Amino acid sequence: MQNQPRTRQLSLFLFGICACVTMLLTQLPLLQADDSKPKTEGAKPSPSSIKVKKSEFNVWLNLEGVYEATEFDEIVLEPKQWKTLKVKKSVSHGSMVMEGDPILWLETEELDKELKKQQRALISAELSLKLASDELRFLKESTAMDLDRSDRTAKNAKNDLEYYLAVTEEQDLKSANIRLKFSKYSLEYAMEELNQLQQMYEADDLTEQTEEIILKRAQRSVESAENALEHAELSHARKLAALLPRTKQSIIDSQAKSALSRAKSVATLPVALRKKELETEALQRSVDELIKNVSELETDSESMTIYADRSGLVYYGRCVNGKWSEIAARTKQLIPNGTVTVNSVLMTIVDPSTLQVRISLTEAQLAIAKKGQRAAFKPNSHTNYFSVGQLSEITSIVQADGKYPAIATTKVDPDVLITPGMTCKIKLHIYENKQALAIPVSMVYREELSDDPRPYVWTGESEKQKQKQFVKTGYTLNGKIEIRSGLNPGDVVWPK
Repeated sequence: MQNQPRTRQLSLFLFGICACVTMLLTQLPLLQADDSKPKTEGAKPSPSSIKVKKSEFNVWLNLEGVYEATEFDEIVLEPKQWKTLKVKKSVSHGSMVMEGDPILWLETEELDKELKKQQRALISAELSLKLASDELRFLKESTAMDLDRSDRTAKNAKNDLEYYLAVTEEQDLKSANIRLKFSKYSLEYAMEELNQLQQMYEADDLTEQTEEIILKRAQRSVESAENALEHAELSHARKLAALLPRTKQSIIDSQAKSALSRAKSVATLPVALRKKELETEALQRSVDELIKNVSELETDSESMTIYADRSGLVYYGRCVNGKWSEIAARTKQLIPNGTVTVNSVLMTIVDPSTLQVRISLTEAQLAIAKKGQRAAFKPNSHTNYFSVGQLSEITSIVQADGKYPAIATTKVDPDVLITPGMTCKIKLHIYENKQALAIPVSMVYREELSDDPRPYVWTGESEKQKQKQFVKTGYTLNGKIEIRSGLNPGDVVWPK
């Protein structure tokens, strides 16, 4: 009883097969008739020729691109003074950070030592500057006073010399002569008095004792006058021979010395003052430089912890034409006790929500790619995701790799995880013509070395009637070339 349903199903299956075979046998003559029908129609072009007809002509350019962020911040260390940068720790490559988060910590121990050293040097330099400034202020005042005194001294010495030569020298000589003369007069008076006394005493009745006393006194006065005269004569002779010339020469020397001292003061005091001013200015520059150094070191000390200026993903190194070629090198540097260099991009914080696609074009691709052309993007990291966009920038300047950079823009679904550095395939829509005339490339000729190198075809109703026809060509696609002028739909084109 259980085998009866199976037997019935098998019978129905065999019946269906038989019905299909019967239908095919009945339709076979009709199919043969349809196949033979073209042979009974009028004459057609030889298989070696073609009839031109309209068809849709689309040109696509297959490219590859890499996603890159349009919004990013490069982390570049630019310390003002401190150049020895040792890493304490850093966030890892690929970390997601928020604006204001610390991302890199640098050692500050040696920097702080240098800062304290510079601060002490600044205090010492400021004290030296204060002392020099005070000395300069006093020197300015004393220099003015010394110059005035030097002028007065030189002027007084000149006046003294002029007065001596005009008055004093003659008066000194006259006084010396008068003193000598009066010494002679004194001797004459003493001798005359002695003579008078002797004569008087010879006639007077004075006692001998009184006479002897008076005469003795007179004789002594004569002796004294003689001695004074002798001394006066010697003094006069010396005065004339030595003292007066010495006095004159001393006054002359004093005047010359005063003049020389004034000249020296005029020459050296301003120089000494200027030297002190320059020394003070040099100290001021040293203080200014130390102030600058201390300020910059303080700034450097505060900047030894680097914070994120935006939220995003942390990439090591910098992005060049969409490629992150510095990741390995920066990874070796951004480890504890690693040393990093100044003025180089250590990290880049990218906003993964702002993406564009960077493309490298060959010269042949550059010739047909145009700004504004539509494109379809398929990320290699996703199987069934596509997006659309357009070519937004093209650069016609060759790059180091011999290619030409271009930028395409597309909106990426925020729910689809695509990050900078990921690659994609791009179909760039170069050209579309729904009513294009296209023929095989092999049937378009060009005599490039002739006087007329324009492309041409052979066209005519029959092979014997074919003739050369110049055409204007367009794009080439899958072995066919677009004919933009020179042919019409229905024309027959022959091979050469």
